[in-house]
Amino acid sequence: MVRKVDKYGYTVKENGDVIDSTGKVWDKEDGWFRMGLFELICTIEEGDKVPKFCSYGRGKPSNHCIENFCKELSLLTVPFTYSVTDDSGYCEALRSFPDGIYDIKGSSPFTDAKLENWTKDCVESIIKIEEKYEIEE
Repeated sequence: MVRKVDKYGYTVKENGDVIDSTGKVWDKEDGWFRMGLFELICTIEEGDKVPKFCSYGRGKPSNHCIENFCKELSLLTVPFTYSVTDDSGYCEALRSFPDGIYDIKGSSPFTDAKLENWTKDCVESIIKIEEKYEIEE
């Protein structure tokens, strides 16, 4: 039996379901909407020409860089980082962990326990807030 892999490196089962890198099985009919936290890095040097679509200037990347496939944009994933965004979707230093959590799962039992506790606490907080502001139809 040949294992089919899509362009993202995920295993595709015979029925069309996809198994992602975390082991989660996405039914063929599931949506692929994902929300992720990325660090955007502008590599435009001082004195270089700034693209017309650059909304905030050199060194201040935004969604405009992504939308215009800016060649001067670098993206980094920031695993195990928790943050709150403003109404534009950007993280403000006072509402996030500016240095991130940046612990690597599997590096030590202490780190694994810390990450598990952080995740549990964050999920519980989100559920409480959703319940608090749930509006009856």
